[in-house]
Amino acid sequence: QLESKLLHDWTLTSIDLNWNVGTVRLHLTSAPGVTKYLTARDLVELVVPRRQEWGPSESILSSDGPKESADGQQLEILMQSGDSLRIVAKEITMPSID
Repeated sequence: QLESKLLHDWTLTSIDLNWNVGTVRLHLTSAPGVTKYLTARDLVELVVPRRQEWGPSESILSSDGPKESADGQQLEILMQSGDSLRIVAKEITMPSID
């Protein structure tokens, strides 16, 4: 399980969804010029609100998971904008933290 602070202040730059194969890939920046990827395979659910109730931000405040769920694994990402993203998939591969 990932500690909630490990993705803190990383930037979410884009999300690629391949509906046909059921994969999603989050493009994250951990430091200037350093792109990392979070990948989910056999996607069950992807929730990506962009209400920005706390103001615009591409930065991650915290993350919870991946945790085991009835459908495989679940990951929640709280953005500094106040939006909470959720991924549920059979397999979630986290980026390296180095």
